Amino acid sequence: MTELAITDLHKSFGTNAVLTGVDLTVPTGSLTAILGPSGSGKTTLLRLIAGFERIDRGTITLGGTVVDAPGSAWVASERRRIGYVPQEGSLFPHLTVRKNIGFGLPRGARDGGRVDELLELIGMAGLGGRYPHQLSGGQQQRVALVRALATRPDLVLLDEPFSALDPSLRAGVRADVRRLLRAAGATALLVTHDQDEALSLADRVAVIRYGRVCQCDTPQGLYDDPTDTEVAGFVGEANLVPGVLVNGSVRTAFGELPCHCRAAARNGASDAVVLIRPEQVKLCPAGQAGLCGRVLEREYHGHDSVIRVQSEEETGASVILARISGQVPYAVGCPVAVTVEGPVVAWCVEPDGSQVRRAP
Repeated sequence: MTELAITDLHKSFGTNAVLTGVDLTVPTGSLTAILGPSGSGKTTLLRLIAGFERIDRGTITLGGTVVDAPGSAWVASERRRIGYVPQEGSLFPHLTVRKNIGFGLPRGARDGGRVDELLELIGMAGLGGRYPHQLSGGQQQRVALVRALATRPDLVLLDEPFSALDPSLRAGVRADVRRLLRAAGATALLVTHDQDEALSLADRVAVIRYGRVCQCDTPQGLYDDPTDTEVAGFVGEANLVPGVLVNGSVRTAFGELPCHCRAAARNGASDAVVLIRPEQVKLCPAGQAGLCGRVLEREYHGHDSVIRVQSEEETGASVILARISGQVPYAVGCPVAVTVEGPVVAWCVEPDGSQVRRAP
């Protein structure tokens, strides 16, 4: 186990600047997720950490040892004690499960107790003689993970390891991977573009955007207090409406709502953008107190329903998203009253209206 520290990391390919000043720390024994859209530099960052590419500027430190700093340090990938799980596992098709797991071990240890221990850990003790094509997708990913863990690496890198799995398999395999990493006490870095995956698996989530980490926090901290409206919309569904910050609360079309961020402490009034999560939106029968609207769409997900409501009043958002547990008595076209339960997050609008910033 070891801590990973990245400071002011830059990487370009020709004239294309992919990473432009990444700062990130992955604490010992933790799982950190790198979350970002396609093309944001997530996989490039992983390849730099693994030593498959050289950085242009900055430092990468593993366990207090600088492994890449242009002009002063370079440790080859095979000497970094890093386990790497690529996107589709990449098991050797001509080798059995047992030989795949033992591939990175010293020759004399490949048939020993370490492989048996790992097969037991993933519930495949009797399947060591099978070949990858004889396994399910979930089993292949488990084998790929324990192959990376076999040599007891200081750091495990996972590059979108669940993207090739059927949706029905992902939740179970994710839980197994989390269990295996905890059992091994591994420090791990997971790259993903799936918000649910990042929030449900990781101890901390780093959102990468425009070549930098724009926010790194616990999953709940990231969801409850995003640094800006773009992060708010990226890590979950978001209703963004205008408001005015006044004396500890924010005035919106839904009424005056408590505001838990420091923006509420400002003196005087400030124009603001307000984040309302769908689960904060409550629907009542038409005629009760609340903003008037009409059900536009319903999506049933079993554990809850997503309701889109067409606002019939000026809110700054023509469609309001609500997430409701239990039975929903409102059909499409039904009039409803919409209320919001706080607290909410707000950001002040710059005087020229062109940007939004977290209020001080």
